[in-house]
Amino acid sequence: LGLKDVMAFIHLRRGRLREAIAAGERAIQHKEQLGGYYPFLGLNAAITVATAQSALGDYAPAGRYLGLMESAVSALPLNQHTVANGLFPQARTYWLQGRDGDVKAVHSAMCALAAQDESPQARVLRLIVESFIHIAEGAFDTAVEALVQAEELAKSAPLSSIYACPQIIRAYALSCAGNTTAALEAFAPVLASCEEAGTPGVILQEGQTAVALLELAVEAGIPLGVHAQYAGQLLAQLQPQPGDDLAASLTAVREPSLPDDVAPLTERELEVLRLLTAGARNKDIAEELVISMATVKSHVSHILSKLNVSSRGQAGARAREIG
Repeated sequence: LGLKDVMAFIHLRRGRLREAIAAGERAIQHKEQLGGYYPFLGLNAAITVATAQSALGDYAPAGRYLGLMESAVSALPLNQHTVANGLFPQARTYWLQGRDGDVKAVHSAMCALAAQDESPQARVLRLIVESFIHIAEGAFDTAVEALVQAEELAKSAPLSSIYACPQIIRAYALSCAGNTTAALEAFAPVLASCEEAGTPGVILQEGQTAVALLELAVEAGIPLGVHAQYAGQLLAQLQPQPGDDLAASLTAVREPSLPDDVAPLTERELEVLRLLTAGARNKDIAEELVISMATVKSHVSHILSKLNVSSRGQAGARAREIG
């Protein structure tokens, strides 16, 4: 169960949207077969599936998984920072559908949580949702100002990139304002970084927002330093595919299996592995999971031992290899 949950996130990060949906759905199905145990793992899978489906424009099923996520959040003893983070996928899905009233409702809920206490990561996500509202109202300059703040805060809250990249949304706001050159200047470094790191999911998870920027990049080509060919490849992944049966493609995805030489990981170790694979530092993991640095180091040590590797990078590679 835990491996499927982690692999769903890795597939999403690597831009394999349909594989992410398949792995996440299997994790949720397995959880249900076990009678609902390991609720935290099911929560991660629901967020991943909903994000991937929204990116592909499948908003109805995305809504169902967001409902599962909301039910899980209400039933779990989560701190308000985690609850605030969990609101973001809802806001983005509403934004992609043009449901501006619902976006405002989610933003109000995030503001209510922020009034009590707010982590840097939650503030980054709240500012992005705020920018959604400004863009919908045509207040593009105000949206850009909020996103610049989000980008600065994200430097001290790198785990916010699991949910969204404010620089992408800023590029979109600039393009909506008719400033194509500035939009491409903002988007080009993200495109280059994702190509180099092999993490196109950072862009693809933005769905139709990404489509608009990728189209600009393809049109601009090399003169502006944009990786046009790579942009075209990503754009193709978000375009409707004639004759593509999504359900059939999901059932054809290989079921991840745990090799004999890998010892089972605990639920908490799997959560640490998910964050570690996303590039989180020990300090970031401690803040995200509300545990001590000593506990994080202990979990990382156990993960390395169980995966038979000697470094964090090897652990991430091993996790991807297993899936």
